[in-house]
Amino acid sequence: MAAYVYAMLVDGTPRYIGKGRGKRKDAHMQAVRSIARRRAAGEAVKVSVFYDRLTAAWLGGAEVEVVYLAEGLSDEQAFALETLEIETRKGLWNVAPGGIGFRSSTAKRMWAEHREKITAAQSGRTKPGTAANLVSLWENPEYRARMSAVAKATWSDKREVMCAKRRETWANPEYRAMMKAKSQAAWTPERRAAFAKRRKAQAATPEGHAQLVEASRRSRS
Repeated sequence: MAAYVYAMLVDGTPRYIGKGRGKRKDAHMQAVRSIARRRAAGEAVKVSVFYDRLTAAWLGGAEVEVVYLAEGLSDEQAFALETLEIETRKGLWNVAPGGIGFRSSTAKRMWAEHREKITAAQSGRTKPGTAANLVSLWENPEYRARMSAVAKATWSDKREVMCAKRRETWANPEYRAMMKAKSQAAWTPERRAAFAKRRKAQAATPEGHAQLVEASRRSRS
């Protein structure tokens, strides 16, 4: 699987440059949702400046979009491009200079040092049976109902803000034209052919056919 370099746009402005493989580019928003959910439940969650800013922007209704800057790269090419993009762009929320991904010796050393600090800080303080306590909490219907209510309330408030912000953004003809151009540029004949091939192979199996039918039903509902 080839590497790629991506940018995270917040209301159209590049705020983060990263290098990854597979679904790495989607991991940031998964983390943001987790941070927001835990903080809404009253937990004190300490994160980096980047995640603090991204979470605050998302909760404030900002539109967050992830776009590829380059695909089909080797790790060396991706790290080099990531470093260059971070050095030449202003206003980014990156906390590292780039080129020190999880495959690099620098990142491995940083992670080893971080683990040593965590181990030293928690030495003698870890309570026995912590995992069992968490399991027992989630087995409690009242606890699950309370956490569900918190999550629903958080999403309900944020969804209204996000929807209003998105409607305002898409009402701008220039923005719609820009997004249309991006979509047309990304949807190349080769990509369309590959997509059609995957769909055809999926529809050839009973399970895959059922999934496609269900997806079509949901899109019409």
